[in-house]
Amino acid sequence: MELIAISDIYGDSKIVGELASRLDNKLCEDRIIIIAGDVANKLSSATYEKDANEVFSILRDHSAYVLFIPGDTDDKDLHGGFDNVISLDRSSFSVEIGGVRLGFIGFGGAPRQSLRKNERTSYVWDEGIIEQGIIVDLKIALEKASLPPAPDYIILVTHSPPYGIADYSTPITMREMLVVEEVSEELLPLISAPKEEKTSEAKRMSRSPRRLGSHVIKKFADFYKPDIHLFGHVHKQGGKLQTNEATQFLNISHLSPVPYKLTGRKYLRLEITRDRISQSFDSVVSKDLSFADFVETYL
Repeated sequence: MELIAISDIYGDSKIVGELASRLDNKLCEDRIIIIAGDVANKLSSATYEKDANEVFSILRDHSAYVLFIPGDTDDKDLHGGFDNVISLDRSSFSVEIGGVRLGFIGFGGAPRQSLRKNERTSYVWDEGIIEQGIIVDLKIALEKASLPPAPDYIILVTHSPPYGIADYSTPITMREMLVVEEVSEELLPLISAPKEEKTSEAKRMSRSPRRLGSHVIKKFADFYKPDIHLFGHVHKQGGKLQTNEATQFLNISHLSPVPYKLTGRKYLRLEITRDRISQSFDSVVSKDLSFADFVETYL
């Protein structure tokens, strides 16, 4: 069985189409695609539902199932709209493919402390207030996913990282995402600026990085130990793998080239058998491109 895991798409159907073209080398019936949130952007797009449906429409034709959770930029009540597109938010899903049975559980949105103060997003929660509710919802989902026949693996999908695992960054707003290219252009002259000028500019623009993950999701994962925990949200940690005890934690940010063009377009491929799990991060960018062509095409 093959799992393709992505996150932070922001309604970019073009990049989703590029991913789909990379997946045509295997039967769809043997593949599940997982989206760990931010399917589209409700607050910055007047065509949010259309954007999300285009993403789902492309991916559903390249997999047996598309399992997703809404991220902080999504509508909390986002629906797949297709029979094989299923929300995992505060829910579960079990399936057997190729002799391997998987149980999926999920929780969407993001903790308020991972975003800037007064930042307007669609699906944000205060874990200090609803901690017990999160634990209860995830525990019920886990119990349902664990019903006989027992799964070979339990996979937890959240948008937020667990606290302290691949979550080290600075909060970035959607407004910042939209202007990041302009900021980059403004920084280009600094490459040739005097050293003292660079230092002054860097001090002016720097922000202290911090942990942005969820304490309550970490508490749940530490206690119930899912086999795999997939998440996104913190873009700068995309592509990070960490194994703690029985759980593989993977930050699968981010398929969209926004906000970081050089580190975006990323996806995770998991090959799962009853005996082992192998994982590799890849990019939709063609490996045959020269550096000059890459710069011209993508930057």
